[in-house]
Amino acid sequence: MKKKRLFIGFVILVIVILLSSYIIIGKSNKDEVLEEDIDIIPEVIPVEKETPIEVPTNEVIDWNKYNYDFVDENVKNILTSMIRNRKTAFYLPPTRYINVSRGDKFGVAFALNNPNPSGENNFEYEWTVDDSIKDNCGVSVNIGQSWIERGWTSWGKIPKGWVDHMTVYFSFPEDAPQCNVKYNFEIKKDNKIYDTKQIEFNII
Repeated sequence: MKKKRLFIGFVILVIVILLSSYIIIGKSNKDEVLEEDIDIIPEVIPVEKETPIEVPTNEVIDWNKYNYDFVDENVKNILTSMIRNRKTAFYLPPTRYINVSRGDKFGVAFALNNPNPSGENNFEYEWTVDDSIKDNCGVSVNIGQSWIERGWTSWGKIPKGWVDHMTVYFSFPEDAPQCNVKYNFEIKKDNKIYDTKQIEFNII
C-alpha cells in the first residue's frame, strides 16, 4: 500500500514538473514570437504634409502702365510680337477690366494685321459702348459713346507684312457714375466681320 502511494506521488510529481516545464517553455516561446512580431512590424514614419504654394490673389496692377495717348516704340514692339499671325492684339492689363478714376483719361493701344491678304483688302473698324451701360451706369448709350474722345473708328488698307498700331482714347467726366462700362470693338475686312473684342472699365 505504501509503495502504491509512493508511486502515485511520484507520478503526480512528474506531472507537476512536466506542466511547469510546459508553462515556462510556452511562455518563453510566446515571448520570442511576440518579439519577432514586433521586429517585423514596419516603422510608421509620419508624413509631413506638403505646404501648398500660395498664389497671389491681390496683385497690385499699375494701370498707368497700360495707358497710352499715342503708341510709343516700346509698345509697338510689344504689340508686333503679340500679333504674329493673329488678326488683332491689344495692350491690356492681365485682368478682365481696367480701373479708372472719374475725371481721368485712358488710352488703349492695339494693333491690326492682315496675315492672309487676298488682293486689295479694305478694312473698317469701330468702337461702340455696350448697351449694358443703361443698367450698369444709369446713363444712355449716347452719353457712354461720348466718353470716347478719339479713335473710335477708322478705315483703310493693310498691306501684307504691315502691322498698324492704333489707340482708342477715352475721357471719363468727373460727374460720371461709379459703375462698370464695356466697349465693343469690331473690325471688318471687305465688309465681312474680321475680328471682335470687348474691353471693360470700372469707373471709381
